[in-house]
Amino acid sequence: MISLTDGYISKSMFKVLDSKDHDLASRLLGMQERALNDWMSLLRLDQGSHAGLLHLINVGHNVEKMIPAVKAEELSAGEIFLLLAAVLLHDIGRILPRRGPRCEERPCPLGKINEPFPCTKPDWDHHWRSSEIIQQFGLELGLPDDKTVRYCALLAYCHRLAKPPVEKQDTEFGESCWLKEFKKPDFRNTSIEPLGPVRIPLLAAILRVADETENHWTRALTERWF
Repeated sequence: MISLTDGYISKSMFKVLDSKDHDLASRLLGMQERALNDWMSLLRLDQGSHAGLLHLINVGHNVEKMIPAVKAEELSAGEIFLLLAAVLLHDIGRILPRRGPRCEERPCPLGKINEPFPCTKPDWDHHWRSSEIIQQFGLELGLPDDKTVRYCALLAYCHRLAKPPVEKQDTEFGESCWLKEFKKPDFRNTSIEPLGPVRIPLLAAILRVADETENHWTRALTERWF
C-alpha cells in the first residue's frame, strides 16, 4: 500500500526535500497523488518492459543509489524537487496513442526509412511528447510556475538523448532529416524562482542514467507474465 504521507518516487530523497523545504515536499506529494488518480494508469507497456508506477519507483530507487546521503544534503531543495518532479513526469508522453514519426505528413528527404532509424520504433519520440505535455499542462500537473514547467520539460526531453543538447544531436537520421534535434539554450546552470540555483546538466545526467539503468536491469517482464 502506497502512503501519500511519504514520497513514493524516492523516499530518502523526499525526506531530504521535506527537511529543506516542507512546502515543496507537500507540492510533490500533491503531484504524486494527482498522477495516481489522473494519468498514470494510461501509461503503456514498452515492448515487454514495465511502465507506470513500478518503473517510476525503480527510477527513483536508482536516483537514491547514485546519490549518497551526504551528497543529497548538498543539493538544494529546488534541485531535489525538480529532479523528483522530472522522475515522476518523464514518461508522461506514453499516455498518447502510438503514431508514426512527427514528420509523417512530410515527404521523407531520406526516402524509405527502415531500421536502425529510431523513428521506425513505436515509442521512439516519447521524450519529445513528454516535454510537450509538461510544457502545455505543467501547472495543471502541479508544478509551481512557468519557469519550473519549462525546466522540468527540458529534463524530460533530455532523458532519451544520445548526448547533452549543447550541440546538434548525432546524425543517425542523416543530415537532411526533418527530425534532427538541435541544442537547447536553457541547458545550463541557472536560477529559477522560487526554486533558486539549479544545475540542469547535473539533474539531466542523473535522470538519464537512472532511467537507462532501470531499462537494462530491473524493467523487463518475465516470460510467465506474457
